[in-house]
Amino acid sequence: MKDETLQATVVRDLVLLACVGLRPILVHSGGPEINLWLKRLNIEVNFHDGLRVTDAPTTEIVSTVLAGKVNKHLVSLINREGVKAISLCGSDGELITARPAPNAAKLGFVGEVARVDPAILWSMVDDYHISVIASEW
Repeated sequence: MKDETLQATVVRDLVLLACVGLRPILVHSGGPEINLWLKRLNIEVNFHDGLRVTDAPTTEIVSTVLAGKVNKHLVSLINREGVKAISLCGSDGELITARPAPNAAKLGFVGEVARVDPAILWSMVDDYHISVIASEW
């Protein structure tokens, strides 16, 4: 969602869903923002079969950008619309457990979801908070 108009539309839709009694959860990534920061830090951006090759320095940037910058921005947009949002990432409360991707030798620290434990989400959902989850763990 690089476009601010699209961001605003998605946020308004989430808020509307929450206001009519549904309990949305937003899971996001942030590829363009990650690429921007990797380039700013002179870290080479590589992809293999459409997936980001992620070594240790790249992993640190991915985590910082997704769980810090992108996640906090989305939470602030939702909060400004009058609905409370909570910032989470996959490692919070062991929400998401991952296993190495089948081609991890070529991709580095890239994994796939092995398990999702929604227990941490229930109290937030029951209190009508929108959980905003960064897709990193």
